[in-house]
This record gives sequence, structure tokens and C-alpha cells, in this order.
Amino acid sequence: MAAAGEGASRLNEAVRAVIHRAADAPAGDVSPEWEQKLARYRSRFVEAMDDDFNAPIAISVLFDMVKDSNALVNGNEEATAGTLKAIGETYKVLAGDVLGLLGNDAASQGFDIGPLVQLFIEIRRELRANKQFAEADKIRQRLAELGISLEDGVRGTTWKKK
Repeated sequence: MAAAGEGASRLNEAVRAVIHRAADAPAGDVSPEWEQKLARYRSRFVEAMDDDFNAPIAISVLFDMVKDSNALVNGNEEATAGTLKAIGETYKVLAGDVLGLLGNDAASQGFDIGPLVQLFIEIRRELRANKQFAEADKIRQRLAELGISLEDGVRGTTWKKK
């Protein structure tokens, strides 16, 4: 059960990372490379499900997709908004609509907390720039109490639900 929970968390984190990165991605259509990758993922997923509802294989396809999308999101390669949107939609259909594996959080209930968390991240960044570290730490601590984890990295601060 613990491993299943960790897997579901990993999948949900990948989806949130794609959505987060799409918010500031340059405009553009889905790249041909990713269009082909997503078609292969969908094909493998459907093949697994058509094989006597072989959910373990279908889930392994999703985790192959997680590996590739995490590499895109966390790497130096520029991804267009169209590419990230296509990845997010593929997750939504395969993991969410078909298997019901995407979390039932506020974003899936019609309220996207992302912009609100981003506002706190921007305020925290300004506080840190002004050397008001205690106040910046209070924001991180309070968000953690609410189940939001902030991660500072090369591309800036990202967040995920715990």
C-alpha cells in the first residue's frame, strides 16, 4: 500500500510539474518529437488495457511517461506551452479519466491553487532579495503546515502538495 501511495504521489507530482512549467512556457504548438512520443504512450497504454485490462502494464507506461516529462520539465530544454499542454492532457485522459489515479485535490475540483501559491513564492522571493529571511521562512513554514512543499532550484522555486 505504501508503494502504491508513493507511486500515485509521483504521478501527481509529475502532472503538477508539467502544469507549473506550462504557466511560463513560451507560446507554440506541440513539438513533433513530443507529438510522436505521446502517440506511442497512448498506443502502448491502449494495447495494455485491451489485453484483458492489464492495468499494471498500463501504469508502467505512465511511469515511462513520468520519466520523460520530468526530464523535460527539469532539464534545460525549452518546452512550448503546446507541448506541455499536450503532455498534461495525455496524463488527464490516461491516468485521470481511464484509471482514476490523479488526485482529488482542489485543482481537479475546479479551483486551481497554483496562482495563489505562485503569489506566495513571488512574495517570498522579494523578501529574500531584501534580506528579510525570517519573514521568507515564515511563508515556507506556513505553506508546509498547509501541505505545500516549496523546493528552491536552478529554475526558481517550485511547489508540490505533500
